[in-house]
Amino acid sequence: MKFFILFVWVLSFNVFSESSEFHFYKGDLKSLEKKAKKLKKPILYDFYTDWCPPCKVMDDTVLKEEKVIQFFNSKYLCKKIDGDSEIAKELMQKYGIAGFPSYVFLSPDGKRFERISGAVNSKQFLYSARVALDPGQSLDSLRRKFIENPGSRKHLDNLLDVLEEQDISEIGGILDYYHMRKKKISLRELWLDIRLQSPLNSTRVVQLARKHIPKIKKIFSKENVELHLQKIAMISMIHAMKNVDENAFLEARSDYGESKSKEEKQSLDILQLDFYGRLDLEKFRKYASSLAEGDYQDDWEVLMVIAEQFKEKIQRKDDLVEGLKYIDQSIKIQENATNQDTKALILQEMGKVDEAKTLALRVKKLRDEDPGRYQDVYLGSLDLLK
Repeated sequence: MKFFILFVWVLSFNVFSESSEFHFYKGDLKSLEKKAKKLKKPILYDFYTDWCPPCKVMDDTVLKEEKVIQFFNSKYLCKKIDGDSEIAKELMQKYGIAGFPSYVFLSPDGKRFERISGAVNSKQFLYSARVALDPGQSLDSLRRKFIENPGSRKHLDNLLDVLEEQDISEIGGILDYYHMRKKKISLRELWLDIRLQSPLNSTRVVQLARKHIPKIKKIFSKENVELHLQKIAMISMIHAMKNVDENAFLEARSDYGESKSKEEKQSLDILQLDFYGRLDLEKFRKYASSLAEGDYQDDWEVLMVIAEQFKEKIQRKDDLVEGLKYIDQSIKIQENATNQDTKALILQEMGKVDEAKTLALRVKKLRDEDPGRYQDVYLGSLDLLK
C-alpha cells in the first residue's frame, strides 16, 4: 500500500513538473522544420547568449508563467538558439536579429514570421505568438476591420480583446467611435470606460454604472470594482463643482460610498464645503457649522481649513467674524504657526492690520522654534512684517 501511494505521488509530481516546464526541442534544425510541417505547428526560435542579463530575466519570469508554458507547449515547437554559436549566424541574418534576447515566431510553412527583441511582458509575448498563428489577429488588421465596419459588435469585441492586453489608452477613442453609431452599451464596454476613468464620459458612465453595479461586481469580481467606481464618482464630483450642480454632486458623493479612513472622509467633507462655497453661502455656513460642531470639533486642521474657506469664499465682515471663531477653536486645540497665520490673514482681511502684524510676529517666533516643520509651508502673514 505504501509503495502504491509513493508511486502515485511520484507520478503526480512528474506530471506536474512536465506541465510546468517550457519544452525546448533538442534535435537539429532540419528535423525541427520537418516535424513542424508534419504537425502543422509554428516554431519559436529563442535567440539568447550566456552573457545576456535580459535573457536570464525572460527565462526566470515570462518563460516560467503557467499561461505562457501551456500556450507554447500545446501550440508551438520551441528551440533555443545560442547567439554565439555557428548555427545562429545564418538564422540571425535571415530574420534580422541584432540583439538578445530575440524571439522569432515562424509559421508552419516557414513563409511568415513575427519578431520581437528585448525583455517583454507575457502579454506582448503571447500577442506576437498569436499573430504568427493568425495574421488577422494583429492590431493593424483588427483596427482596419473595425474602421470598415464601425457598427459591428463582433469587430469591436475582437479589437477590445487585443487592446486590453496591449494598449488600453486607445480603448476610449474606439468606444467613443462605436457609441457614435450605436446607442446601446454592453457591461464590458461600461467596465472599460470605468477603468479608463474618462472625464469626457464620466457622467454617462456613472449613470449607467449606478444601474448595473450589482451585475458589474458579479462579473468583474476579480478586480477592485469599488476602487474604480470611487474614482469615477470623484471625477463626477469635480464635474458637478465646475457646473455648480448640487444634485449631481450629492449623487456622486453617494456613489462614492463609505470612506475607508478618517483622512479620506476629511477630504470628501472639505470638498463638499468648497462646493457649497461656490453654490450658496447660506448652505456653506450651515455645512461649515455642522462639521465644526460635529465630527471635527476636536480637529484643529479641519477647523483651520473651515476658517480659511470663510476667508476665501466670503468677504463680508460678519462672516469673517464667524471664520475667526473657527480659527480660535483650532488654536485652542493646538497652537502652531499655520493656524496662527490663518488668523492673522483673517484679521488683515477685516481691516485690523495692527493686530494682524502683532500676530505675524507670533507666527515668526513659532516658525523659528521649529524650522524643519515649516520648511515647505507658505506663511502669508510674514509678508506683513516686510
